[in-house]
Amino acid sequence: MVGIGIAVVAATFVFVLPRIANYGEVWAVVKQLSWLQIAALVAATLVNLVTFAPPWMVALPGLGFRRAFVSALVLPTQFFAVGGSAPDRLAWRPR
Repeated sequence: MVGIGIAVVAATFVFVLPRIANYGEVWAVVKQLSWLQIAALVAATLVNLVTFAPPWMVALPGLGFRRAFVSALVLPTQFFAVGGSAPDRLAWRPR
């Protein structure tokens, strides 16, 4: 299953994304960013990641931020990796 996930990610970066944006052009823009712009980009990325956990915490009462954060990052990939047994991944018991 890990191999399938890696293949999907690789195919996305090799076939899909180059149709949307040229890697060379994107890298040229990134190299021109100031330190302040890079810091803003990193901050926006962190804020985006932190917002993944609260919906899981609401959906599964008693789920702490850390477990919700990990679940929000990992579970979407599990749906593709495990197919029909994905609901088993959602079985959660509060500690």
